[in-house]
Amino acid sequence: MFGVVSQFISQLWDGTQRKEDKNVENVAGNDIFLTQNENDTHSRGAECKTDDLKKVFFGRVTKLYDESGLVDDEVYFTFDKVIGGVRPSQDSEVQVEASRVSTHDGWRADRVEIVATDWDDLGDEGTEEVLIGEVTDINEKYLIVSHDTHCPITSLAFAYVPAKGDWVRAQVIRDRGVVCDVKVVRPLREKSVTGTITSVGRGHGYINTDIFYTFGVCRTNYVPRKGHTVRVTAIESNQGNCKWRAVKVEPKMPQRETK
Repeated sequence: MFGVVSQFISQLWDGTQRKEDKNVENVAGNDIFLTQNENDTHSRGAECKTDDLKKVFFGRVTKLYDESGLVDDEVYFTFDKVIGGVRPSQDSEVQVEASRVSTHDGWRADRVEIVATDWDDLGDEGTEEVLIGEVTDINEKYLIVSHDTHCPITSLAFAYVPAKGDWVRAQVIRDRGVVCDVKVVRPLREKSVTGTITSVGRGHGYINTDIFYTFGVCRTNYVPRKGHTVRVTAIESNQGNCKWRAVKVEPKMPQRETK
């Protein structure tokens, strides 16, 4: 009887020991797995800063659209996020700061900077030149000329308020064929004439049939009427069928007779 009890206790002890040994193996395996993950994280961190919602990395522009593009076919960016207002070209190397709302959303660039790789080809200051083109878009930060040159709003000449369709001349610095700086942007041509208001609409009208104007450029308290004679300052601009846009309109007051 004693032998049977001893055998039962021995089997129970062996089973418990096997379970403990198995638990120790599992813990050891988990430690190895965690160590490998930590090593992988440190390895990726050497290339870029990244987490689930933010990352900084170097990549290449793989797709370009009218006002946006993709980096590495993954991160969406718009041209207003590009530092310096320079439109990147296909395959340009860029440094990107990107973020996303959640792990289920796509990446969007918060900042894109073009990386110059051929340092020996870069001049000390680049070449200054005059760029002539039409304003094709305007946003809070940039005046976009001929679809591809982004001129900071801060580069506008004093008192110039731009509109889509305006023809402008921009003093720029170009390096390796790329505009890297914009000094100043001015209207291409300007003229001052005396004309007749030939049409009045809702908030806008026409002078001499070829100058477009809005009520916002009229002298304070002046309400234009068809047939009025006015003095107008206009700049060259594509406004429908008109080639000029008024930037200042005021009535021509009759001269007083001198005694």
